[in-house]
Amino acid sequence: MSGLAGRGGGGRRNVDIVQALFGRLANEDPRALTDTLDPEVDVMTQKGLAGAGEFHGIPGYLRWFERWSAAWERESLWVAMIEPVGPNHVVAMVRQRARGGAGGDDPDAEREVTVTYMWELRGGLVVRLHAYADRKAAIGAARAERDEPGLA
Repeated sequence: MSGLAGRGGGGRRNVDIVQALFGRLANEDPRALTDTLDPEVDVMTQKGLAGAGEFHGIPGYLRWFERWSAAWERESLWVAMIEPVGPNHVVAMVRQRARGGAGGDDPDAEREVTVTYMWELRGGLVVRLHAYADRKAAIGAARAERDEPGLA
């Protein structure tokens, strides 16, 4: 069985899956998470955030992660809030602290940014991972996907 399919779907289970994925991201190379991604995964970072753009498939996910990581020299993250939005979506507000070149005049200055991620899971695999500047936008995207899949 690939990915996290054995853990099933549903709001609370998907929250547990996303929490586990953030734990793995903190301790593993992002390439190690590709077993949890649908081969056609849709990844997006909202304009105005570091590494903004749209990416498709596992190679796109890896490019997305490289772009995000290139913007920061050292990074730590912690999940401040996580909640289900319907049976297939999870929204997680994450605080990320880093040093590096993601804006500002001093490349050695420590910065903190809050990013809200919208995850969509189907059959235990991540099919959509979007990063937004605020919770309202992430929840709106999750609700739009829930109501009309593929039209958000």
